[in-house]
Amino acid sequence: MMRAIATPWREAVRFPRGFRYDGKPWTAAAITDPHCTPTPSSIRHGRPYEHLGDGAARLARCFDAMCELPEGERPAFVLLLGDIGVADAEAVLTGARRPVYPVAGNYEDGELRDRLRAMYPHLFETGDYYAFDHAGVRVVGLCSAGVGNDHVGHLASEGIRPPGQSEWLGHTLDGPWRPTVLFSHCPPMPPGFDRDAYLERSSHEYVPFLADNDSRFLISMMERRGPLLGLFGHQHRATYGFDVGPSHALVLRSSNWNHDGEAIGFLLLRIDRTGISLREILTGTPGGGRATPGG
Repeated sequence: MMRAIATPWREAVRFPRGFRYDGKPWTAAAITDPHCTPTPSSIRHGRPYEHLGDGAARLARCFDAMCELPEGERPAFVLLLGDIGVADAEAVLTGARRPVYPVAGNYEDGELRDRLRAMYPHLFETGDYYAFDHAGVRVVGLCSAGVGNDHVGHLASEGIRPPGQSEWLGHTLDGPWRPTVLFSHCPPMPPGFDRDAYLERSSHEYVPFLADNDSRFLISMMERRGPLLGLFGHQHRATYGFDVGPSHALVLRSSNWNHDGEAIGFLLLRIDRTGISLREILTGTPGGGRATPGG
């Protein structure tokens, strides 16, 4: 069983000229798609990773790896980007030793979304999306999961409460610029993405994103209100990133299973006086798998 592998730090977002960040450097973590409660899909795709335990055990490997980091790199909190499997994740999350900030994924539907809300009432008391501040940085959690386990993301749905998330995001990002990290489950389509290929539903390369108009809206917000960092999951692929004007978006590998024999793991982000830097922590590979750093 492999020990966690840390990739080198790399700069993702540089603060604007003239902005001075006076806080001490600090680190946070982001985990996506742990799928702690098995589904037919996660069982099928996860078979090559069974030697690493079940979904909850693979999530626990992330938190164990955080404890092994040098003291200055241990995260102040963890962002959890959906498809959690809340029924079987609760024991791991309550023993995490650091604050956890989740958003719902498409598998957090119906009663499971209610259970997630009940696990974190201080976060979801006003709705399924929220924001908080840490050491001068605004952190914004968006709900991009509609109803009925829809793999296409939405920012407005009967399952997302209260209505008005897009307007709320505009108000949240208004005002004087400050460092901002945005996180959600479903990513927007990258600028220049081949929409014809995306719409070819019979293609085995079909990759789920936010719905067309929601993608356009979120991309425009990142372009106009940046630079900011956007973190997303949902796709179970090696981590990859793309620029959105002055901002940067990152689609993270899952901590449970990934396509193409890719390693599982999570992301660290570090905020210092110059901007936001990133590194991946790879916590395991399938039999015959590989560990391809992304971003």
